[in-house]
Amino acid sequence: MQVRLAENFRALFYAPFYATQALGFYQREGVELVFSDSAAPGDAIAALVKGELDLTWAGPMRVIRDRAENPLSGTSLVCFCEVVRRDPFYLVGRAGLDDFRLADLTTLRLGSVSEVVTPWLCLQQDLRDASVDPHQVMRVTDRPMAGNLAALMRGELDVAQLFEPYVSQ
Repeated sequence: MQVRLAENFRALFYAPFYATQALGFYQREGVELVFSDSAAPGDAIAALVKGELDLTWAGPMRVIRDRAENPLSGTSLVCFCEVVRRDPFYLVGRAGLDDFRLADLTTLRLGSVSEVVTPWLCLQQDLRDASVDPHQVMRVTDRPMAGNLAALMRGELDVAQLFEPYVSQ
C-alpha cells in the first residue's frame, strides 16, 4: 500500500517519523511511504483536500483553520496522532537579558515565527497566562526563522522565537 505524505518542513520534533522510516517499520507493515515537500508550510492542506496527498503532518490548527475558512466544503480533515506534546519553540535573546520575564516582551523587539501560526498562538496564551496583553508585544512578523536568527545576531532584534537547529546555532 502506498501512502503519499507531505512534509510541511523538516524539524527535529518530527524525528519519530524519520526514525520509523529509517528503521523500516512502515515497509515491514506493508506501507510504502512516499515523502514530498510542501512549497511552503501549510500548502499541503490544499493538496490533501484535492486528493493529491494522503497525509500531511500538521497540528490541529490546520484542521481548525480549514474548517473556519471553508465551513461548507464538506472536507473531512482530521488529526489522529500526536507527536509533539509541548511547544517545541524557544525564545532566544540577545546578551544582557539574564532576568528575562515574558512581560519584558512589551519592551523588546521580538521576531516571531512566520512559517507557521501555532508558535505565535502558543506564545500568546503563555503571555495571557502571565497577565501580559499579546497586543503590546513589538513583533516582527515578516521573516523566516533563519532571518530572525540573523537579525538577532546583527542586533536588529532583542528576542527571536525559534526551534532547532536554529536554537543551537
